[in-house]
Amino acid sequence: MSRRLALVALPLLAVGLIAARKPGDPKYEHRFTSAGAPQSSVMGLTLTNAESQQEFAAVDAKATNTTKDQYLVYKRGEASFVTATGVYGTKAGGLFGGPLFILPGATKSVAFKAEGGADFHVDQMTLQPKGFYSAPQEGKPLGAPDFTLPASVNDFKAGPYACKLTAVDQKTDHTAASFACLYSGEGLGIVEPSRVGVRAPNGQEFANAAKKAPKDILLPGDTSKFTLWFEIPAKVVDMQFATLQIVWRDALTESPLTSVPLADWAFTLDAELTKSANN
Repeated sequence: MSRRLALVALPLLAVGLIAARKPGDPKYEHRFTSAGAPQSSVMGLTLTNAESQQEFAAVDAKATNTTKDQYLVYKRGEASFVTATGVYGTKAGGLFGGPLFILPGATKSVAFKAEGGADFHVDQMTLQPKGFYSAPQEGKPLGAPDFTLPASVNDFKAGPYACKLTAVDQKTDHTAASFACLYSGEGLGIVEPSRVGVRAPNGQEFANAAKKAPKDILLPGDTSKFTLWFEIPAKVVDMQFATLQIVWRDALTESPLTSVPLADWAFTLDAELTKSANN
């Protein structure tokens, strides 16, 4: 070996020695295995990783929505870890601490973590995977009233929705109207701008020209912001000077949230995985 290669190898060896951790080190990693992940009629979990150090316990998994017509919602921070010393709640926290939506047939990563208040260097632990909810993909229409343009009032209510006109632009051959709708119900709010239409003075109705407008899925306190775009031939009406009626149809709906029951998830220390993780 040349002198140059030897000089490079020595620091790498030193790093390897420093990285090795022994039992008693707060950062010594326990790695766990499980006999099987919890399943339900609407979802399933698959283990990605389960570990602990002295100050935390963590499980990473994949959650799959196994339905064809249900939304799955994961609210972080509702699960708990159980060890011989007690029950420890998980925290939402982090950059992505908000709820996670999983569409029918889709799979997304989910994480559970408890920290503080215990020594998580344990040989066994149990995760209580709470925080999963399901809701029908087709919500119940709430019968929003027609909205007049030019506007005489800028807001309206439809059940648990409070909507406000934020901008409008009426031209001869097109009209753009922007709204913000706050959902304050107890379930899941579903806003589909593509279902909105407009009625001309002669009674003829036209669909929202923005046919690919995205659907919004809302939890209580969330707001949907969207712009409606209407096009009517000038031979039918000059929209710049016409009184138009925005027809909401079933664009504003609500679905009940139902908690998904999942069995407790037991984990046992894996000696080989633990040894490999700390060397």
